[in-house]
Amino acid sequence: MQSDLMNAEIGMLERRLPGWIECSKDKKGDNFKAVCDELQALPYVTTLNRSQWDSRKKSEYSAIQNVDWTARAVVVRTKKAEITALIQEKKCAKPGEAEMISNYQLAVSQVMGNMTEAELEEAEKEAMRWNSERPPLEVQADTAARKGKQYACEFASTMWKQCGMQVVILEAWLNEAKQVTVGSHDFNSELDGGQSFDRLQDIQKDWENYAQESFGRDPDAATADMDSEVPHISLPKCKPRLDVVDLTH
Repeated sequence: MQSDLMNAEIGMLERRLPGWIECSKDKKGDNFKAVCDELQALPYVTTLNRSQWDSRKKSEYSAIQNVDWTARAVVVRTKKAEITALIQEKKCAKPGEAEMISNYQLAVSQVMGNMTEAELEEAEKEAMRWNSERPPLEVQADTAARKGKQYACEFASTMWKQCGMQVVILEAWLNEAKQVTVGSHDFNSELDGGQSFDRLQDIQKDWENYAQESFGRDPDAATADMDSEVPHISLPKCKPRLDVVDLTH
């Protein structure tokens, strides 16, 4: 993370970055406010005047917006089971519970504290690889399953608000089992009285075949996660579907 920020600020941002990456668009404001509240508690920040503070906030926002993967974020993804087990052991909390969420970053710090210098250095190198290339398949598949619909929802909303465009999204990715998974999203009926495109099923097979060929797979072995009939949910609350339907059955 290259900037004019102090080491304490950079450390704080790296610690909070996984939470920033994971939170939905409508939660970014609250997330950044928490960043600023922690920043204001730093001794040398309390002496800044209003203009200096505004400039500092801009630097913080630019830094957290423009950084993707850090060593901490890599640890969050690669040691998820260990982090979760640590919280369950100490707090008896289950995944998704408030106590699990509130203790997560502390558990990440504890796991990193138990890592050797060589392991931490490897996490740094891994972050650089993920930034210069892309994350490994299992990380991509996990992100696609958990965040794909949310990203599609935000994109469709932005295109409508900023460009007046109605869009239908076709998507394809490899899941953790290296199966080609295809999906579609149509949020037009949720956008100021827009109308949904009702012919997605007509092009489903063509898209499946294209996706299979694009990933070098047999077009007859597709896995589908079709969402052509999107539930009427307000845009900020759109959640990714995790169910996968095997077309071969």
